[in-house]
Amino acid sequence: MSTVTPSSPVDRPLRTEGSSPVPGEALAGTVHSKPVNEAPTQPGRATGTGAAAWDPLTALTAGTAEPAARFRYDVRSGDWWWSPGMFDLHGLTEGEVEPTTELLMSHKHPEDLAATEQTLRSVLSTGEPFCCRHRVLDTHDQVREVLSVGEAVCDADGRIATVQGYFVDLTSAFAVATSQAAAEVLMVEARRPAIDPVIEQAKGALIAAFRLTAGAALELLTWRSEETGTDLAIVARGLVAEFHSVHDDDLSAARRACAYLGLTALDED
Repeated sequence: MSTVTPSSPVDRPLRTEGSSPVPGEALAGTVHSKPVNEAPTQPGRATGTGAAAWDPLTALTAGTAEPAARFRYDVRSGDWWWSPGMFDLHGLTEGEVEPTTELLMSHKHPEDLAATEQTLRSVLSTGEPFCCRHRVLDTHDQVREVLSVGEAVCDADGRIATVQGYFVDLTSAFAVATSQAAAEVLMVEARRPAIDPVIEQAKGALIAAFRLTAGAALELLTWRSEETGTDLAIVARGLVAEFHSVHDDDLSAARRACAYLGLTALDED
């Protein structure tokens, strides 16, 4: 098995052909000090209008899955923390197994594994926020379409201490979209709505904050719209207003977007 040591270059492969998924210590070996141009952010301190208006961890009725499964990786110890939704997303029961890097990677779709490893290596090297779409294979061999959003959190010395974020399950949304597309393909041009400039602005804000594609930005806005039962244009207008408003805090664009989308309170467990 190929592993990465602290002296290994960041671009060294995390695994070799036919090897097991990258172990936790291999990820930890890629950590570098993050270039900090502002005071290091503290975990769980995201604030904003969206955070006060809607808490995704309590908004759903009892017995339903979390709208966003949460995770946190401790760089120094190599330990992972998963919310109940993360276990459920992988077809597991909370406490059934200890979450590890090996477990996380073993459930990646083979076609998405390399890109996922590169995303992890990048955030451990640069500390920059990330947003990527990939597929998860649960214990029942069901494919889950997932959008992962996260960022690194630095200590007082500017070194990356934790990586934390969310997995948003888009499987149902994808299934609905696919079935609708089959029925509407012949009249799509006639029914195509005019492009809403506010939605385009909101997509642009998410693209800038997380460096994701236009399609992924629209999916994230649509997810928020469906979870809150709010019209997509209203969600987009609120996000644009949040970025145009004057704030007394020093939140990054990524944290402000997460706060508005309800992706908050990572460290309140």
